[in-house]
Order: sequence, then C-alpha cells, then structure tokens
Amino acid sequence: MEAMAAGCLVATTNLGALPETTAGFGILMDANPDALVMAQEFADLVIRLIRSAREAPDRCEDHLRRQRALTRTAYTWAARANEWEAALSRVPRRT
Repeated sequence: MEAMAAGCLVATTNLGALPETTAGFGILMDANPDALVMAQEFADLVIRLIRSAREAPDRCEDHLRRQRALTRTAYTWAARANEWEAALSRVPRRT
C-alpha cells in the first residue's frame, strides 16, 4: 500500500492477500518454490515492466495516477475504521 501511495509500480508475487491489496494495480507473478528460478522470473518481470513504462510512458503515468487515486480513498485510516465498524456490527452480541 505504501509503495502504491508513493506512486511506485508494484511487482510482486500473487501470494497471500497481495492480489486484493494491489487491487489490480500490481504486476503479479506466480511464486516458484525454487528460489533461483523465482529470482530469475522476478528479474524478468521487472525488466518487462521497466521496458513497458519506457515504451508507453503516458499509459504508465495513467496507471500510476489511478493507483494513487485509489490509495487516497480506499487505503486510509478512515476507510479501515469503516470496514472494522461494519465487520464488528455483524458480530452477534451476548445477551
């Protein structure tokens, strides 16, 4: 979230909640159990990402602008508080 808010392109694996957290803005790859293979695959992903940004800077900037807009609205403490309040309101109360 911090990288997204800072306007960085995010390249990472699709492990855990990263697909949800990056909300379609992250460039995700499958994790590989072989660390050396995964390192090479990640390097290849980053190279493709850099080349893509260089070849289409307007598209990249639009991606980052929309990404920052999302983080300013969805990834705030107020948004987290609203989510917690909604979740906790569904918890049955003891009587």
